[in-house]
Parts: sequence; C-alpha cells; structure tokens
Amino acid sequence: MNLILKATVEDYPSINRMVKKAFRGFYPQLEEKEWVIDAIKNNFFYVIKKNGILIGMMCLENDSKDVVCIEALAISKAQQRKGLGKLFISKAISIVRKMNSHRTKTPKVSKILVYSDVRYEAIGFYLKVGFKEFGKFSVAVGLEMSI
Repeated sequence: MNLILKATVEDYPSINRMVKKAFRGFYPQLEEKEWVIDAIKNNFFYVIKKNGILIGMMCLENDSKDVVCIEALAISKAQQRKGLGKLFISKAISIVRKMNSHRTKTPKVSKILVYSDVRYEAIGFYLKVGFKEFGKFSVAVGLEMSI
C-alpha cells in the first residue's frame, strides 16, 4: 500500500531530482531550494515513497482564498500508470474539503486548478480524472476541477 506523507526537509534532494526530470525547467521556482523548503515547512508538499525511495510528489498552493492550485505533481516513470496520480488527486480533494470544513469567515475553496506545460504528457491524465480545460496559454494549458 502506498501512503501519502507530508514531505520533510530531508526529502528535498529527492524532490529536486524528480522535479528536474519531470518538468525540464518549466517550473523554475520548484528548482529553488529556499522556495521548496518553505513549501515543505508550510505543509504544501506531499510525497509517496517505496522502500524509502521517493516515487511521487505533489505540491499544492493556496494563494487565492477560493482556489487551490496543484503547483506540481510528478510520479517516477517506473511507477506511472499504477494509480499514484489518482491517489494524489484524491488527497488534494480531501485537503480542500478539510479546509472548507474549517472555514466560516472566508470563502470556501471552489476549485482545484493546474497549469500543465503544453509539451507535458499529463494533460490527458488530468482530463481523465475529472479536470476540464479552461484556457490555453503560450506555454501551458489551464485545467480546473470544481469542488
């Protein structure tokens, strides 16, 4: 069974290697150590490990009061097509629902957004798990899921 864990600062080197392989420079902030460490410390990074080795990661961002963004989601090539991406999406939905259950004075999160590199294979994955395209940009496709 694969469990999603909150990332720790010790996971940074493995996260960095995965980011470089998966995103090929598309998300430069994910290659900035200080940004990643801050995201880890603020509980926005999640990982899946197998035998102690990082095989998947997801970073969430909640800059807007009513939207959560998936900043990054990556699964190692050898572990793709095994349901781990869907597991991360389920975790993101669970996190949003928990956030909403505690909100009384601020707007509830109504959407999860992701911007996928137009060269990146993940667009089909996001559409398959229930996201809908809301825009095409010069270097990315915007996808959203209503909560």
